[in-house]
Amino acid sequence: MKNLLILLLLMGSLTCSAETSAKKHIRYQNNAGTSVLRQILDVHYNKQTTKTAKPVILWIHGGAWKFGNKTYGIGSKARAFTKAGYVLVAMNYRFHPKANWKDQAGDVAAAAKWIQQNIAPYGGDPKRIILMGHSAGAHLAALTAADPSYFNNTQVPYHHIKAAVLLDGAGYDLTSVMKTSKGLELKFYQDVFGNDPKLLKAASPTHQFTKKRPSPDYLIIPISNRKITLQQSKALATAIKSSGNHAEVFVARNRTHMSLNQKIGAPGDGPTTAILKFLKKQLK
Repeated sequence: MKNLLILLLLMGSLTCSAETSAKKHIRYQNNAGTSVLRQILDVHYNKQTTKTAKPVILWIHGGAWKFGNKTYGIGSKARAFTKAGYVLVAMNYRFHPKANWKDQAGDVAAAAKWIQQNIAPYGGDPKRIILMGHSAGAHLAALTAADPSYFNNTQVPYHHIKAAVLLDGAGYDLTSVMKTSKGLELKFYQDVFGNDPKLLKAASPTHQFTKKRPSPDYLIIPISNRKITLQQSKALATAIKSSGNHAEVFVARNRTHMSLNQKIGAPGDGPTTAILKFLKKQLK
């Protein structure tokens, strides 16, 4: 049964609706000893417009770096973004403790490499990639967008990463998080990232920016009533702007950490409108 499941995942499946089509369970890398389920992605696209090269959103799900799935809340996102003229790629990645944060960032870069090499038949433009993530996925999107080495390792041109959209992430400056967190929250971050000051800095997107290097544009969306993500988001934006790069903060009101993610793509959703407006402006 296990071998049959793996075979079906590797073969992929095609689903269609009036608004979007999806090619599912595509393997984007092959790490020995790692479950196939952690190394697959789905492509959501408009099969009627594949001859027009459209920007590609790489979606990185949340889950505390330890759990989660590319399918969580993806339906409304796929409909909204394909309708707006994007291709949406939703990826799985390896989990802690079998993989650390650096491995996970490498998975993001590997998925970007797959996009570079394979997205054209789906109507995607490999030279216009947007990283978008929620929670732990927001941290991984922020980190890889800030540090060209991840993409250099997979031979993806860094300037092809055009923007990063971050939904309520809390780990942008882990050195600060370690100082302000207490109890179970502190233990959680220590378990995932350790205590080594050099590694904490390397894992912190806020510490990766320099005036000598352009970065993708950032849209950072914290919720209004979660102190840690609000503070971390504003500090990240300050670091980006101080390096001479572009960042915007949109504070989502009347949202929880989970409902922010769940409502992205819903008709009339404020954060979704902000994302589409931001991307239209940055990609013109």
